[in-house]
Amino acid sequence: MSDINLTLSSPKYACLYKKEYRHIVLVSGRGTGKSWAVAESIIYHTHEFNCRVFCARTVQNSLTQSSWKTIKDCAIRLGVYEDYDWIESKSTIRCKLTTSEIYFGGIDNDPQKFKSTEGVDIFWYEEAQTASQEALDIIFPTIRKQGSILIWTANLRFEQDPFSRTFLINDIKREDTVVVKLLPEDNKFFPDVLKAEMEYCKRTDFEAYKHIWLGEFASSSSESLIQMDAIRACIKRPIEDQPYQVFAGLDIGATGDPTACYIRQGRKFIALKEWNESDHNKLIDYVIDYLNQYSVAMVMPDATGFGYTFAQNLSARYGQDRVVPINFGQSASMGGFANKRAQMAMTVRDAIVMGVSLPDEPTLIEELSTIRAYKTVSDRWQIEPKSEIRSRLGRSTNWLDAIMLSYAIPDRTMLNANATMQAFNRISINSSAWSN
Repeated sequence: MSDINLTLSSPKYACLYKKEYRHIVLVSGRGTGKSWAVAESIIYHTHEFNCRVFCARTVQNSLTQSSWKTIKDCAIRLGVYEDYDWIESKSTIRCKLTTSEIYFGGIDNDPQKFKSTEGVDIFWYEEAQTASQEALDIIFPTIRKQGSILIWTANLRFEQDPFSRTFLINDIKREDTVVVKLLPEDNKFFPDVLKAEMEYCKRTDFEAYKHIWLGEFASSSSESLIQMDAIRACIKRPIEDQPYQVFAGLDIGATGDPTACYIRQGRKFIALKEWNESDHNKLIDYVIDYLNQYSVAMVMPDATGFGYTFAQNLSARYGQDRVVPINFGQSASMGGFANKRAQMAMTVRDAIVMGVSLPDEPTLIEELSTIRAYKTVSDRWQIEPKSEIRSRLGRSTNWLDAIMLSYAIPDRTMLNANATMQAFNRISINSSAWSN
């Protein structure tokens, strides 16, 4: 058996090598090396003992979205790579010396399949801040082997996240849990290039610095278009029945991104859903079934870029009078906005300020609170590029785009059901909506 020489980047990671707690919660900002520390401990345990490990994320459509590479790099760095079989076809790593096995999967991909998982000694949930309450309710009873350990690594988002409520702000302290707060200075391998980035962020946006680098809960920047206090006031706000038709916004996911649907009736939130489906024919079936379930009168799909063909096919099947394709870059239907995207964002902002109901969905809340706006030299509102938001969040803003699309046209009363063409005219829909 090969010797493993461990060099912990911080003594705070010693808890990963003890069995004092069932839950080990590691929270931090960027650069603390917590994923490397957990991966290194997994290599150690599987190399020295016979055990079964499950490495989870909320969504995992391929091994590139998992911690596979991190674990593999740790095995190479520790000099034990040849002691393992790396079976990518089965998403499994097997130690030749101890017969230990490491599995990978996304909890939300197939919850029922995960429920059948047995005999897990070590469970690791990476990016645990994204875990839904449903996922937590599945994980706790599924990982039930005596002496099993659950490791949670997270970059905090909001206090209302199910993960945060469970482990960090619950009034009843869990006696089986240790919470380890990590800072950049805890990582003795913290690289100079990250230190320079951190210091720049500290000088230019201190609130962002506290969240991104110190791992504090997110708060709205003064530059945010929609302030967090306004968003929180709308969470599960009771709204009376609305005399309006049901509208839906549909953001078509690019390669690897989910497709998101947000349904509302006037100021009242109705439903939201995501699909991880790359086959557009199947996806259209799912979408139409979902729209029919809530009697959606009008759906506004994103017809920008690759969404163009999808929106055409959806229109052909769901009805041309019920589908309004929206190109984010098309001209706004009123003055004061650089494009349709800016107009939709400001419409959502105004609706939230006036008072709507919003779901308690942490991802949507984070995306709503992070979007920034500014005035152009021609005194028109412009929204920051999607690439900048993606850079901050590390993902595409599917929920934000879906809710914006649901506000792309003015509400129509139930008595105005024959006014489809009027709605088209009001938002100046023309051939540009179907252009790339």
